[in-house]
Amino acid sequence: MRKFAGTFVALAVLVVLGAYILFIEGVKPPDRDADNVIIKVAADDITHLAIEQSSGRVEVGRGADGKWAIASPRRLAANQAAVKAVVDAAVKLECEKKVTDSADAGDLDAFGLAAPEFKVTLDTRQGRKTVLVGAETPVGSARYVKLADSDPVYTLASGTVSALRKSLDDLREREILRVSNDSVTALRLVKPGGGEIRLEREGGTGGEWRITHPFDDEADRWKVNEVIWDLTSLNVSEFVDDDGKDLARWGLDRPRLRVDARSSERFLPLELFVGAPGPGGKGFYVRTSDSPSIYLVNPAAFSPLETGALDVVKRDLLTWNDDDLLRVTCDDQGKAVTLLRDGKEWTAAPPGPAGAGVAARIAPGAGAPATAAPEVVKEGEKWHLKADARKRPAEDMGRLWAALRGASVSQVVQGAVAGADEARYGLDRPRIRVELDLGDGKVLELRVGSRGGEGYYATATGRGLVYVVEEAKAQALERAIDALL
Repeated sequence: MRKFAGTFVALAVLVVLGAYILFIEGVKPPDRDADNVIIKVAADDITHLAIEQSSGRVEVGRGADGKWAIASPRRLAANQAAVKAVVDAAVKLECEKKVTDSADAGDLDAFGLAAPEFKVTLDTRQGRKTVLVGAETPVGSARYVKLADSDPVYTLASGTVSALRKSLDDLREREILRVSNDSVTALRLVKPGGGEIRLEREGGTGGEWRITHPFDDEADRWKVNEVIWDLTSLNVSEFVDDDGKDLARWGLDRPRLRVDARSSERFLPLELFVGAPGPGGKGFYVRTSDSPSIYLVNPAAFSPLETGALDVVKRDLLTWNDDDLLRVTCDDQGKAVTLLRDGKEWTAAPPGPAGAGVAARIAPGAGAPATAAPEVVKEGEKWHLKADARKRPAEDMGRLWAALRGASVSQVVQGAVAGADEARYGLDRPRIRVELDLGDGKVLELRVGSRGGEGYYATATGRGLVYVVEEAKAQALERAIDALL
């Protein structure tokens, strides 16, 4: 008998396993796709959506361009993502289970379907589908549902119910400007009392920014981009007043800021008006030229309110690519040095009096070199000092580049135009002059003049105004030049 024991055990295991499989198959839930999908349509086939509940009825329609727009209770821009979420929940409406194939009037009342909590109606190319959503189930948070034109009653999961039950404010567009950052080509910021800044992107989309009022100058693109980002990321926190008749109530009769923005994505400029602070000082009220509606917004930051003309001025007086540099001439209060690049190294002639730099010695058509000056020759695109050449340590050159870039604008001298009255600012005989030769005839010059306010007056090639450079930064440039003399 023992030789058959293993066989009996194997047979017993098979019997138990078979019984287990039959049991599991017997209790497996029914295929939901078969019985519990009460709506199954393609999202593109839905042309109209309506949600009706105690707070009101909202209707959304799809335009010829495929975009959704709110049609009722008034025509408003729709949040495309919010409407899509409702459509996605409705196109394959899969219920948890079927409660009954048919319900009489008493049952419908018990299920909350005689007077539904809300209705969702879909107009499709195949016809109209209306979903009635009733009371919560006794256990759990699902709700009873049925189609208006069929008898079976089902239960619908709470997550799907929440996805369908949306109000007007849930479906409204919350972006204020609705244009991309790169599409903005001009800005105008106006504050009470005559404070006005105008900015234009040179060459349109993709160009550099320039200040055109209250003065003409290069703008700091990073600061302008910050202003644009704060504008385009402005979102509605609360829909306050769609009629917008009482502007004084919201501080919009005399706004504390007006922003006009031109965009390549719009035919007409967009105007934004900023009014009074919100409750408790949080956020502020706004409206736009697109709608009379008034909104409360509460951004984490909003730079346009604090931005002045000086804030958007390009701070770097000189901008260059190190690889383009061929020659540097530095004059510091009567002493000068000229440096020429040789590969990655820089060489310099012995210091001489101001005005006797390499530029004078290598001028086209110039005669013999100045007294005691080394001979300068050009090989290809590089200048070389043939006699008494002294190499400059990379550390000294690094300090010069850092000091030059650090000599940035701290103030604009209002009404002062470069070249108009240089003697007034000590720029006719500057205490510091730096000249950068970038080749192909392109030369940049920085001049630092007399003391002015908390720094020194300065001007630079390509910049049309007179500026102030902080004293500490001017002195750092002096020290960097002295180390090269």
